[in-house]
Amino acid sequence: MGSVGIRYKVAWGPAYKAIAVLTGDKRVKNYMGTNDSLSGDVVNVFLKGATRIARAVAVPLITQGLVIAQFAHENGLATERDAVISAVNEKLTNSVLKMVDTSAYTVTLNIGYDSVADKLYAYAKAETVA
Repeated sequence: MGSVGIRYKVAWGPAYKAIAVLTGDKRVKNYMGTNDSLSGDVVNVFLKGATRIARAVAVPLITQGLVIAQFAHENGLATERDAVISAVNEKLTNSVLKMVDTSAYTVTLNIGYDSVADKLYAYAKAETVA
């Protein structure tokens, strides 16, 4: 039924939430869960016309990276997990972050592993340039 428009339970994954914060999608606040944190405002940090492209590039990169890194982590392959994280972060830097309006914002968008919580995460942060 979900494919024809009936959705009983709507949820947004970590990849979309991370990029939604940076693309100004204020609906993201409605989908923040207990493991999510949000402080400050949701703003569009991208150059005019780049928002839709940035979103379309970021979501699959982050999702694929988190899934493959989780597979590696579950199989005790910490070196491989970290290599996947580094590769995805480099791709995000060389694609999505190139579309940021750097005259107005300093942006961080990456995935990582929290050894204390033993969890993978997606992280997005935007700060205005002074």
